[in-house]
Amino acid sequence: SFLLAAASTRLAFAAKQHNYFRIIADSLWIKISGNGQALDACKGESRAAQMSATDRCKAFEHAARQEAALQAVQDGTDASDAGYIERFVRVATLQERHRAAQTLAGAAAPAPLPPPPPPPPTSERPFYEARAEAAYAKRPPTRGEEPLVDVRGESYRRVLRDCPILARSQAQALARAAARGMVGAFRNNGSTTLGCAAPEALQGRLDDESIATIRRCVVELRRLAAESAGVDERRLALSGAFLARLQPPGASSRRRALESKPRCYWNVHVDEYNVETYEHTTLLYLSDHGSDFTGGRFVFYDGDGVDRYLEPSAGTVICFRGDATNLHAVEKVSSGCRFALTALFHATSDPGPLFEAGGGGGDPYASWDALLRSAAETSLMAQDQRRRDLLDDASSTPVAARLATDLRGDWCDARVAYDGEVVSATGPAPDAVLVDLVAAALRTDDDGGAFDVFGEESSDDGAPPRLLTYAAAGGAHGPSGTLSWRRARYTLSDGGEEVASCECEVTFTRDGAQKRLVFGGDITVVVDELAATASNSGTGHALWPGAVALTLFVVGRETLTRARVVELGCGACALPGRAAAALGGRVTLTDGAPALLPVLRKLDGVEVCLYNFAGGGTFDGLDASAEPSEPPAPADLVLGAEIAYRAADAEALAACIPLRLAPGGTAVLCSDEKRAPLKLCGELLRKRGFVVEDSVLALTVTPDVDAAATHRVRVVRARWGSSSSGVGAS
Repeated sequence: SFLLAAASTRLAFAAKQHNYFRIIADSLWIKISGNGQALDACKGESRAAQMSATDRCKAFEHAARQEAALQAVQDGTDASDAGYIERFVRVATLQERHRAAQTLAGAAAPAPLPPPPPPPPTSERPFYEARAEAAYAKRPPTRGEEPLVDVRGESYRRVLRDCPILARSQAQALARAAARGMVGAFRNNGSTTLGCAAPEALQGRLDDESIATIRRCVVELRRLAAESAGVDERRLALSGAFLARLQPPGASSRRRALESKPRCYWNVHVDEYNVETYEHTTLLYLSDHGSDFTGGRFVFYDGDGVDRYLEPSAGTVICFRGDATNLHAVEKVSSGCRFALTALFHATSDPGPLFEAGGGGGDPYASWDALLRSAAETSLMAQDQRRRDLLDDASSTPVAARLATDLRGDWCDARVAYDGEVVSATGPAPDAVLVDLVAAALRTDDDGGAFDVFGEESSDDGAPPRLLTYAAAGGAHGPSGTLSWRRARYTLSDGGEEVASCECEVTFTRDGAQKRLVFGGDITVVVDELAATASNSGTGHALWPGAVALTLFVVGRETLTRARVVELGCGACALPGRAAAALGGRVTLTDGAPALLPVLRKLDGVEVCLYNFAGGGTFDGLDASAEPSEPPAPADLVLGAEIAYRAADAEALAACIPLRLAPGGTAVLCSDEKRAPLKLCGELLRKRGFVVEDSVLALTVTPDVDAAATHRVRVVRARWGSSSSGVGAS
């Protein structure tokens, strides 16, 4: 007969000083047969696999470090830059983790690398904007070139070679910091950028001193732009700012680049044609032409047929009007790295704060998905549609999956070798999580692919078993996938005033994670987050910030004794509804997914109803084998957290609430502030005669380790226009 034995392997990674990614799966399970001798033999094989995995990971990290030292020189720093090398190896390790976890989770073998991107246009002066191309075509035949000189007037140009913003050594130091910060950023045909409009978003990529330097430089660049243009500095708003590194195209074409539609950074353009608000352009150069790079001159293509050029040097500043008079381009870099800080401005009567708020607060190197998300946020231009798609919080698809057809997935040539012999190596201990994943993969190979980490049979429908899926998700299906803490305090605040708070303790299990939330007094709710599997994205199985925020809002501001409560789209966790039951409410939990019914029916003190509000308020037959339920009776309080993702959801929700809400009742809905459909739902309810309060609150997570993080959440509270029932503000 088969026996189930717990293997000693645990997935754990704890950073000593940095808040690096930590995953802990409660235990791995293996199938064995026979007697105690067989068990001992299996343990011996497990230890052997672990030792082999350690040696293979050591060999991988050694190879990655060697490659990092070579790449550091190409990327604008040097082979002794420990910060660059550590980040390079970290990114390579995260990708190897991602590959191993995908294999264990039953994913297909990685597809071969896509072919190299098509070569750039053969023209030395490519165009991407029709008006710029037309302006260049009107020029007379080229009459030669001259060094750039200042031009006064509305279409001004100004070069400051002895600018006091940054000394040459300071500029070069910022360039080296940028090279470290660009590790794990997206490249495009030799161009890499880090957006600086919200400098705090670069935390984790740049040190605090570099971020402060960028802020100071942008402030000074605005002053110089205003002085050059003859306008009031206080009237200039920041249109965009970024650090840019330009290299020979294809210098690292095998690595870390969104190259499916490569663009040439040496295209001829007009700034205002590219982005209307790029009225005034300033550049602070951070490297020297001739010594740090060759090629890469800045050239104006003027209407008199003369090309006027500038050979950049560290500390030099150029300012110019972004209009059609200043048609320009950067020549292709022939060798080395060209660094610059660009800041663009526009005139406005109400400029507001110079820098955007938000961003930062997380470790961009916490997981593979966190890295890709950080790369999208910091290294894709604001007007790039790919950036908006990758940062779409309404999508439950992992960022890595969204990039599957667009990302060349070979950050580093170094690989963990799963075949052949590996010589035992000395050196520091390799990444613990990667070792465990590789050891599991090695055991899987030894068992002909039938190794079942959780000791569960494959499903009848042929779907692969859940193999390390919670660890493999790495944040793919909810906020807990990348938790680096075990205990934290959630606090909901409204305008700086605390609404309510709770303590949360996390225990990782073999199926996912269990969270124990204590709201004070006798109110304790324990929820189980389930791993994403081949048959579900995990979206309804995770505890999202909006659900925690809604629960705290209910605890702090609603009176529920004997009130009838319905939670719409409760998911597997159902935290708001279960907390309402603990507060004395008579609660019905509803969800449109039949697969959740067995989970929800195990909960005490609540009723369960299969109900899909998005189907117009009636059960729409999601699964013909599931037993239909009668719609829930009208309630005094209707709750919904993170259930409106599209405009159609908002319309369905606005149609559903009047049906499910008793006269005098109240509906309270909550979601991430960036999800516009909830705001639309509030407007639709207002048109239906509801009194609607729409507010944005702050949910702060303060862990026992690492820094606090804040989520902005929207709360829509809608009540009938007539007299209220027993539910109301306390």
